[in-house]
Amino acid sequence: MFYKIITIVLTIGVVNAAHAELVAPPLFPFPSVEEDSVRSSTTGVGPNDVVGEFEIEFEVTAIGQNWYLSDSTFETAAGSDPGIYFGFNSSFRHISSVALNSTTDEPVPNWFEIKEGETETFNLIGALQTEQAEMVRMFINQINFSATVDGDIYQVPLNATVFRTTYQSINGSTLPAPVPVPGAIWLLGSAMIGLVSLKRT
Repeated sequence: MFYKIITIVLTIGVVNAAHAELVAPPLFPFPSVEEDSVRSSTTGVGPNDVVGEFEIEFEVTAIGQNWYLSDSTFETAAGSDPGIYFGFNSSFRHISSVALNSTTDEPVPNWFEIKEGETETFNLIGALQTEQAEMVRMFINQINFSATVDGDIYQVPLNATVFRTTYQSINGSTLPAPVPVPGAIWLLGSAMIGLVSLKRT
């Protein structure tokens, strides 16, 4: 599927040096993701907190038109597909799962709709299991909205130092190791093979 990429740069205002006045930016439709709406939480799950759960809540306001957000999530810094780009700062990651929820409706499966002039709440919820004990946080790098379902993509880069959780301590879970075969069993096996060989001769 081909997507046309349009990067939006949000400008609050430009100062005109000659007259020292604030010049209003041109009006255009865009999805507004407010930094002051961000809420986050973390918790440990299971015996000795072997799994960390993370949640980032944020609000999106549709300006100028309706906007759509795919519920797809990508564990990478950025990309061109519709959805949310996030990450964990884990060095010993093992298993992770992430889901996007919202207060708004899905008029089309897997697509959230933010109607013009309305504000909707979104929650990115993740769970992570690590191989070794470490302090981990989850963050969001970028959100790609769409003007229509499967339409042009509007990239909204985010400040990952704002759109992130606090650190959660995860006590790494030990993965099953291969069971070593004792030397005595190897010797027994060799002896059995030798007996079978003698019997056939």
